[in-house]
Amino acid sequence: MKYLGGAAALAIAGGVGYGAYNFYAPKEELPIISEIPKETPKGGEMMKPFGELIYTPDSAEGEALGKVESHSPKIEAPDSVGAEKTFEVRITVGPHPNTVEHSIRQIDVFIAEDGRAFNPIFLTTVKLTPVYSEPDIKLNLKLKENSTLYAIEYCNLHGLWESRKKIEVT
Repeated sequence: MKYLGGAAALAIAGGVGYGAYNFYAPKEELPIISEIPKETPKGGEMMKPFGELIYTPDSAEGEALGKVESHSPKIEAPDSVGAEKTFEVRITVGPHPNTVEHSIRQIDVFIAEDGRAFNPIFLTTVKLTPVYSEPDIKLNLKLKENSTLYAIEYCNLHGLWESRKKIEVT
């Protein structure tokens, strides 16, 4: 028997609509998945692509419109910076409740460099504990190229929210 680690196990078990498999099965016994099915085997709808699950101030509709101000990360950073010069970025969320039942649990930060073939570049994840920690973080960054800074926060009740800021490098 051969162990199927990482991506192979995730592809099989990661919700593509197939039953549970023994991850120690020989490779030849595993199905070949050439495309992701549109429905689950019981006829249910598959999850939307991940990007469609992230709210932005521009894309929020319906009930989410009322959550834009309290859930969209606010990015404080200069509009332009010197190449390879350190500058401070502050990311906050709120005003927002901070209880076990409803709180901001995580902020992820990325940059996308202009002209780079593969973006974004992961910068950090800050995990927040309800009651004790506030969604207010500071980072010191250096950029080589014009870039867009992305902040994505996770609220345990209202999902993922993204904001972005373009920063010019002079």
